[in-house]
Amino acid sequence: MDILHIILLAALYAASSFVQGLTGFGMALIAAPILALAFDPQTAVGMVVGVGVSVGIYNFILHRRHVEYRRVFPLALASYPLVPVGAYFLENVEGNIVMIALGAVVILMTAFSVLIQSTLQTWMRRPGVGYLFSAISGLFLGAFSTSGPPVVAYFYTGDHDRMRAKANTQFFFAATAAAALITHVAAANITAFTLVRSLPFLPVVLLGTWAGAHVSGRLPTHIFHRATDVFLVALGAYLILGNL
Repeated sequence: MDILHIILLAALYAASSFVQGLTGFGMALIAAPILALAFDPQTAVGMVVGVGVSVGIYNFILHRRHVEYRRVFPLALASYPLVPVGAYFLENVEGNIVMIALGAVVILMTAFSVLIQSTLQTWMRRPGVGYLFSAISGLFLGAFSTSGPPVVAYFYTGDHDRMRAKANTQFFFAATAAAALITHVAAANITAFTLVRSLPFLPVVLLGTWAGAHVSGRLPTHIFHRATDVFLVALGAYLILGNL
């Protein structure tokens, strides 16, 4: 890599990890499509996933005091058996249709959380609902190498405390890191080529994550709430527009 490529990659990793640290999600949403312009999609995913797992673990460490361990850990474990199921059964499903549907669900759930917040949060806290989203997360991880959107939709629209939702999401990502890595290695997305273009930038990624988390901790609650709503809608729109 020449110096220009190194600078551009560092800037991209820094910006996307800052958003992840700020909101608790969005690194892959930003980084993977841009990297795919210069590399093939599989390479782009491989370049993001290694540092992405690190970001999830680091973000969890930064927000560990807000995590509901007894609630989230069983949900994370419940997603594991569905990973191979997703890899086996969903590989022949029209992936773009599934992603478009999920994008619409994320946008609708965000809208409902704004309009009828208490009703949606009560429903999302019912026994079994979390396991449904965990199962979908496992299926997506196995089939599409991404578990984030279902989990983000569940935690962020089902909790009035967005900092707690952010912490729970990061712990879920950290607890499923092994499944994510195994899935991407098996899919040959993580290779020596992708590691050389991602792991050396890990200090930049961790610094960007820390900076984003630091800013989020200083934002007034209502502003942080609205910021995550905006990013949730952006996530849903990306899933729809990126798969049309």
